[in-house]
Amino acid sequence: RTPLSQPLVARPLSDRRAIEPRPVVITSQPAAPGDEFILVNETAFTGVIPVGWIISHNDWPMRVLWREAAGAETRLGVSFVRRTIPAGSVVDLLATGLFLAADPMMGNPEMDGFAMAQPQLQLQEWITR
Repeated sequence: RTPLSQPLVARPLSDRRAIEPRPVVITSQPAAPGDEFILVNETAFTGVIPVGWIISHNDWPMRVLWREAAGAETRLGVSFVRRTIPAGSVVDLLATGLFLAADPMMGNPEMDGFAMAQPQLQLQEWITR
């Protein structure tokens, strides 16, 4: 088993689009808001989910704080389960989340004399959804 740091390569399709392979695991039992761990089946994933990694379920990110066991009954301690996670749910190992621009003008960067811009992005997680 190898760590998650392996590069992921998009597979090209015939119409010039690509599908990005996203590593995922499936939950083995439900988790309720406030739970401190999730139970996942790690057997279909070829790597190891490391402590410190950020994972997500339905765009709700959470950090892996500890792990016990491996395989079909991998117990991952997580920072915070915010929404119910049903058994059989997909947990994305490349975390996703929903974020809002802290400043609506940050999408309008100022160009310098060389037609270059260095926008500073300030994002905040959208938690009131």
